[in-house]
Order: sequence, then C-alpha cells, then structure tokens
Amino acid sequence: MQPSDPMHQQKTHPEMATTAAWRVRAKAARKAKGLTQKQLADKVGCSQANVSEIENGEVVSSWLVVPISIALEIPPPQTSVADEVDQRWIESGRRLAAMSPTVFESMLEAVERLAAAEEAASAKPKKK
Repeated sequence: MQPSDPMHQQKTHPEMATTAAWRVRAKAARKAKGLTQKQLADKVGCSQANVSEIENGEVVSSWLVVPISIALEIPPPQTSVADEVDQRWIESGRRLAAMSPTVFESMLEAVERLAAAEEAASAKPKKK
C-alpha cells in the first residue's frame, strides 16, 4: 500500500478527538489556504462529507484529525483546558513575533519578569 492510500493512513494515524477550538481553527485554516472541503478531502484521502462532519462537530473523533492537521499546517487538538490556553499563548506569540519582533521581545521579557517575580515571592517564607 502507498502512504497516500486512505487505508494505509487509517492504520498509521491514531483516532483523535477534536475540540470546538480546533474545529474552528481547522475550518479557518482551510479557507485561508483557499481550499474547499472537497479539495482538503482529496489531500487527506477521505470524502467531502467526512471533512464537513468533522468541521461541523458531527464527528468528534476520527483518524482523519492528524492528516487534516498536517495538510492545514495547524497543531492537532489539545485535550485539556491548560493545553488550549498554552496553545493560545503559542499561537498569539507566533503572530505577534511575525507582526512585530521588537514588540514580541519586549512583551516576552515582561512576562518572564512577572513569572520570575511570582516564583521568587512564592519561594519566600511567610512572616508571622
């Protein structure tokens, strides 16, 4: 079997749950790339209906999640709130760094200073 064969992909990609945030991100990424659902389906080896069902949340777990993420150049869905918040930080940082590297550096330094100050404050023994 060739790697582009859907049955081969199904055996090599795990079943993965989606999140509402990932579905919104995937749909936006598909549109930003100028792809129709059919074109994306052709890229990942499934039907247009499969892509539609995943984007609309009718199917919330599929082996197609990883190939779709790869094709759209987006990260796979995160499964916990902390992971989603981390992902938002990462994506926001990437966008800001691309828009204004200088502003990104100053904001990053500010966040790092705040985190260091918080760690130092929490490490000090409490006075009675």
